[in-house]
Amino acid sequence: MVWLAAISANLVTTGKYFDVAVRDLVLAVGAYTLASLTEAMVEPAALAQRIHGNAEQAHSPGLEA
Repeated sequence: MVWLAAISANLVTTGKYFDVAVRDLVLAVGAYTLASLTEAMVEPAALAQRIHGNAEQAHSPGLEA
């Protein structure tokens, strides 16, 4: 995300390619949003696994080896 924002800032300072700068800035916002959503989804799943152990996997159909 920071890398894309830095590229966008560099493009704006050159005074050219404003469309590419905006595109990179939007991609940076999207990357931040996806990272935040991933973190929000992974933490509860990890907590549930710590609480319930692997019991959920043992009862899930289709996971037999």
